[in-house]
Formats: sequence, C-alpha cells, structure tokens
Amino acid sequence: MALGSKPYRILYVDDNPADRRLMQEALNSTKPNVHLEMVGTGEELLARIETVPLPNLILMDWNLPGISGFELLKKLKSDQLSKRIPLVVFTTSLSGENIIEIYNERANCIVEKPLGFEAFVSLIDRIEEFWVRTSLLPEGMTYFEAAPGM
Repeated sequence: MALGSKPYRILYVDDNPADRRLMQEALNSTKPNVHLEMVGTGEELLARIETVPLPNLILMDWNLPGISGFELLKKLKSDQLSKRIPLVVFTTSLSGENIIEIYNERANCIVEKPLGFEAFVSLIDRIEEFWVRTSLLPEGMTYFEAAPGM
C-alpha cells in the first residue's frame, strides 16, 4: 500500500546535533506529513524501539558512540518487530568490506551522508520516494494514525 499523503514516522539516530538539526530542517521544509523522532545513541534507539508506536522507517548514522553500528544492526534485525522496519544506514566513509558486512546483517540500504542542506533534502526526497511511496510494507507498518494535535 503506497502512503500518498498519510502521515508516517521516521526515527533518526545520529550523535551529531548539527546533522539532527539538518534532518529536522529538511523534513520541516518539505515533508509536513512526517513525524520525526531523533535520538543520539544506539542505546537510545534500542530503548525507543521497545515502545509503541513503532517507526515506519529508521535512518541510522553508522558511526555512533557506545554500541557499534554492527551490534546495533544485529540487535534490530534479530528482533521480531524491529526486523520488519526498513533501515537505511547513513555513512561518510565505508570500505567495500564493511558495506558487504552491513548488508549481511540485513540493512535495507546504505547511503552516503550528504554535506549541505540542498543535498540532504534531495537525499531525503529519494529515500521517501522509494521507502514510503514505492515499496510495499507489511500491513500495520505503512503509516501511523496521527495523534491529537499533530
């Protein structure tokens, strides 16, 4: 089921406040139907995933403090509920060997983290086009019912 203009949730994990601000500005300016939640560590991401409602899409910076990206990915993709949530890994640099390992751990996509606002907006547009408007997701994961006041 394509979303059209139905609201949906993105959970973004990044320890860099400037990148979180960039994501917020990019979505505020172009995606009014997105409910964005942001956390700064893998531990916070794991705690958030244990609550409802689940996000429709997880965008995750690869280099986080504390729990490694590999461990975080293993935990998310081995959990019965979170393994169905599309997960896009953002990175600034990875070797070909690391890319293979990330896909082996069942990441849905790896993208280079863009520099600058326009590049960030463009990437978010392409991610939304594919993961929200094009791909089919399991029933119940395709959108959320907006909470009062949203």
